[in-house]
This record gives sequence, C-alpha cells and structure tokens, in this order.
Amino acid sequence: MGKKLLSITLALLLLIVIVPNVAMASNQVDVVLSAYDSYYGNDLLSRVEFTVFSGSRRVGSTDEDIRLAPGTYTVYANRGGYDEVSTTIRVTGPQRFRIDMSNRDNGLGIYKADVYSNRIMGKATPDSTVSLYKDNRVVSSTTSNRDGSYVINYEFSAFPNANQRLYPNVNTTTVVEGYTSANSPVTVYDSSGNYLGHTYSDSRGYYFINHRGVSNPRSKVILKDYRDRIYFEDLSNYSLLVENRYGLSNRYYLSRANIITGELYVDKNPLNPPKIVEAAGGTDYVRGENASPWSTITIRDRLGNVLATKKLEGDGNFAIKTSRVLIGGEVLRITTANNVNLPIETSAYVTGDPGQGTYNFTTKFKIGSLEYTQTKDSKTETKKMDTVPYIVNGRTMLPIRFVAESLGYNVEFDNQTRNAVFVRGSSTLIINLDSREFYANGEQHFLSVDPDTVDGRIMLPVSEIGKGLGLTHGNLGEGKNIEWDHNNREVIIQVSR
Repeated sequence: MGKKLLSITLALLLLIVIVPNVAMASNQVDVVLSAYDSYYGNDLLSRVEFTVFSGSRRVGSTDEDIRLAPGTYTVYANRGGYDEVSTTIRVTGPQRFRIDMSNRDNGLGIYKADVYSNRIMGKATPDSTVSLYKDNRVVSSTTSNRDGSYVINYEFSAFPNANQRLYPNVNTTTVVEGYTSANSPVTVYDSSGNYLGHTYSDSRGYYFINHRGVSNPRSKVILKDYRDRIYFEDLSNYSLLVENRYGLSNRYYLSRANIITGELYVDKNPLNPPKIVEAAGGTDYVRGENASPWSTITIRDRLGNVLATKKLEGDGNFAIKTSRVLIGGEVLRITTANNVNLPIETSAYVTGDPGQGTYNFTTKFKIGSLEYTQTKDSKTETKKMDTVPYIVNGRTMLPIRFVAESLGYNVEFDNQTRNAVFVRGSSTLIINLDSREFYANGEQHFLSVDPDTVDGRIMLPVSEIGKGLGLTHGNLGEGKNIEWDHNNREVIIQVSR
C-alpha cells in the first residue's frame, strides 16, 4: 500500500512539472517576419536575419518564420551585417509583421548601389558625402543630389581583353595623346594592368589623357572600346560610407551591391559641352555658353594644368578668369562634369597669332649652378656667373646684376652710399646693402631677408625685387614673369623686350 501511494505521488509531481510546459508550448503561435524598404520602394528584402528578444532574454533568430507565445517582443532586423534596425511587436495570435528598414542610421545610408566596370551609381541619403573605400582607404568621393542620386567614377575591372590596342602620337611618363575613331572610350593601363586613366575621343577622334606618373612610358597599354570587358576586381575589399553634418553611416560592402557585368556605363542623356565664344591670346578669361546647367566646367592646358574651374548656374553660360594669360594658337581642354553623368571633354583653340600672350626673352637660373641660359626669339645661349644661386629661409637668392641685365636694366654701384642703382629708361631700382629698404620707381618697399654679398656679388630675393618692379610671379606653367620650377630647381624670368 505504501509503495503504491509513493508511485501515485511521484506521478502527480511529474504531471505538475510537465503540464505547464505542455500548456506553454500549446500557447505558442506562428509568426512571419518580413522586411521592406519604403524609401526606395522595395516591398520585400532578402537575406534579412531577425533576432527576437523578450526583454533582455534572447528568444531566437530566424530568416522568416518563428513560433512565439503571445506577448511583446523586440525584433532586430539585420541585412548583410550592415543595415540593422529594431522594432517592437505585440503578438496576439498567428500574425505577419512587416519591418521597415529604410530608417536605418537616422536616415544615413546607401539605399541602392549598381556597380559597373567604370562607376557606381544609385541612391543614398540626399545632400550627403558618399565615399568609396578600398581596404579602409578612401579612393573617391562625391555628393548625393537632392533626390539622393549619386555617381562615383571608378575603374573596377581587372586587366581586360580589349578589341584594339592604340599607339599614341605622344607617350610620356604622365601623358598620352593621339587619334582614334571618333567618340570612342580610351583607357590607359601600366604594364601590370593597373588603371591609369580614361577619356573619350572627340568628334575628330582626338584623345588626351594626363595620368599619374610611371617610370617606363613604353610599358603602358592604351586600349580602345572595352565594352565587352566582364572581369571585376574582388569587390569584397570595397565599401561605401555616407556622411553629413548629423553623423556617419555604417559601412555598406559592395559585395552586396548589384553587379552589372560585361557593360560599360554610358548615360543615355549625356552632358552638353559648352560652346566657347571667346578665348583670345593675351587675355586671361574664357567665355562660353549653352553648357549643361549646374555642371562644373574645368579648363586645362595641353599639359593638364588647371587654368580655371567654375560651377555653372541654370543658364549654362559662363565667363571664367584663367590663372595665366592665354597663348595664341594653344589648345584648351574643356571638361564638363556633374555627379550624375559621365564627364565629357572637348577642346577649344585660343584665337590670335602664335606667341600672343607669350614672352620673347627668357632667363633660367638653376639653384647651385654657375651656368644660366638666356633665350631670345627661340635662340638659346648658355652663360656663366661667378657665384651660384641659393635658397635661404625659403627665399631664392640670385645675383641681382645678372637678373637686372636679363630684364634690360643697367647696373651701377656707389661705394660711398653702398647703393646699387638699376636703370632702364624711366624705370629705376635703388637698393642699399645695409638695409632691407629699397625703392622701385620712387615707391618704398621692404625685403623679407637682408641683402647678402657673396664673392662680390649682391644676392637678393628675386620674387620680392620683381614684385617691386611690377612683375608677376608663380609656379611653372602659370604664365607669370617669374616662375619657380620645383622639379628642376630653376627660377625662370620671362619678359618681352
């Protein structure tokens, strides 16, 4: 009797333990979770993982269906390890919950990314900076439009099998130039297949690409018409970040993007290049009209030096001041760009006789060298000095007698007053060796360093003396009277005389 009572008691205890669990299990209902993007109109997003919490306790994770008891839960929706949102759901029975993932990162993010071999384009947070990263290093950036559209030009393709190899007329360490069929894409690679630059030939078939330097220009490969290219780099190393004044988005990896293989992106509504109506030798401005409104116009010379850039207004007309005087007969490269279309490049000729806006007398002084050259009307002569130019406190010091003679001045020195006097017609320059004060045509000026005497020669900062004489100065290629050639460590003085 005792053993029978004990068995009944144990059975009752076991039933008490099991019944609540059975009751709880029977109380759970089927819940379906799905995600959508209201911003870009995607009704259903794939590859979304949902993690469900009851308070601080994790209930489970799923990609769609889960069984839950009635109650309140927090659901975290995560897509591709990037755009995560959380929401609260209240389960009352078998239900389907749709979770909007467009509000991630307080609105900061990439909503669409189409990757072509030569660019990325899509939708992002409007009026924000969109940056492309490779191995956590920024390689290119742009700004999204008011509707969120963005375009980043970048070469993603591996070394291609192109239809035709080109052999340019000009091929230097940084430039290729030549002719091919009209309106054709032209791309430059180094011998290892690394992308160097890209352009389109114009209506005459002319192309020009100014790219980063290479040590052996003959090893470069110039290719035309690569529309059949289908090989992409490994995009897992690339990502996008969106930033504005409110913060920074999470990282969007291009391995999640829409990859469009075998196609070069060419916009169906290309930019309209400007009509250049005035570009004359001896002037320092370019006027144009009928360009695409709100585009950016950049003007370069033949060597790729930027002479001017301007963001246009809605009428597409402009007048841009250039950084140097234009030269009659030179060819200007005009680039029209915005962040929606492919940039286009056209060319324009500067009117006027060759040499208009140039100088016919040039003197070059090399730092540390006793030799200098003088070129007049294309005839060059090498001469010698008895002391060398040098740099002190960031100032280039030249033997002022040779500088004065190159400018057409006669030089006299007064031992009593220790004044050096330079005279050319009515123009005079007076410098005292014991003072930083000097006079140019009666106007007082001051040197930034003391005059120096080396081997009997007066050494002075040439740019400051030139400024006193009304001469302009700048870097090589700017068309100034006094220019500094950093690569060759030369001072170039050029005038018309």
